[in-house]
Amino acid sequence: MTTLIETEIREIEKNLKEMIDLVLSMHRDAKKALETNDTKLAIQIIKRDEQVNNLDELINESVLSFLATQAPVARDLRSAIAMIRVANDVERIGDYAKTISEFIILTKPLYEPFKLYINDMFDDFMKMFQMATSLFFKPVLEESYTIAAQDQFIDAKLKKAFHEIPKVVNTTNVMSLLDTFNIIRTLERAGDHTKNICEAVIFKLKGKKIDLG
Repeated sequence: MTTLIETEIREIEKNLKEMIDLVLSMHRDAKKALETNDTKLAIQIIKRDEQVNNLDELINESVLSFLATQAPVARDLRSAIAMIRVANDVERIGDYAKTISEFIILTKPLYEPFKLYINDMFDDFMKMFQMATSLFFKPVLEESYTIAAQDQFIDAKLKKAFHEIPKVVNTTNVMSLLDTFNIIRTLERAGDHTKNICEAVIFKLKGKKIDLG
């Protein structure tokens, strides 16, 4: 027999899954829109960000109500708190898709040599995001560390791109260079927030706040 606590947790999880799927679709479309300079698609992505924000608020309100009325303990308490943490990180990751979309709408030119970094970082991030968010609902402690470690590949591409800036700053459009590098920084931050989701998995399982760096 399903208890009231289990029912409420499942409802919050349902909203969190919807939020995750929405943000993943935003980033998939952001990558496509960036490749094709599709401003109409970029506008659609920005509109979806409001749905993400609404879901974030709903999850926060639902968890606070759950904590106040059900007084959960142990596993259920950890799950509820962890869902607030994940929703916050997912909301920020959605913001990054919006930021990239705004770049597209302003029709700023991409610095061509950085395109490969952007494509690779998109792929690395989205793979990591899918794995981390799936793990949250079926947590395995060891996998949380393995997935979090994938952020190093995103960081490595950021560093390579950064080291190229001094070599070309006097021979190219500086604003194009800096604007494109900001997209790379945005994807790096998305990786950091995905790593935070792995930390939430550990908290959900162990009740310990771990900083994975």
